[in-house]
Amino acid sequence: VIFLLANLFFMLLVIWVIHLSNFSLDLFQKPLDITRLLVRMGNIYITILALCSFQFWLGLCFRNFIIPTAVGFALWLAGMMMTFEFKSKLIDFFPYSFQTFAFMPNAQLKMTQVVWTSLGYTALFLLLGFLDFRRRRLAA
Repeated sequence: VIFLLANLFFMLLVIWVIHLSNFSLDLFQKPLDITRLLVRMGNIYITILALCSFQFWLGLCFRNFIIPTAVGFALWLAGMMMTFEFKSKLIDFFPYSFQTFAFMPNAQLKMTQVVWTSLGYTALFLLLGFLDFRRRRLAA
């Protein structure tokens, strides 16, 4: 949530700086579509949930931050390559490529399916993390 609020703040800051540098654009006189902005931010939040829950589970498994960070970076890089370089059909089911759907105009038709898939992955990874954590607590 802090990421989304910071994103909105810095976006407003950039708009203000652009407005000050080029008055002819007249950015503050254009209408702001709040509902579209909130829907987009909600979609971004939901599509990132699967990624965050998997990273959380990795953190519980390895009990440090270096391995989950390295695995997360490698999977994120693979997701970006699958999306932009290889144009794979598997990006609809790969959690590390979900966040790109909110910014690609030609992928907006798949957004509902990606949101539900992300929520499903989130539930699955949180359940696996809970079961793994409970198993470790009972064994210790």
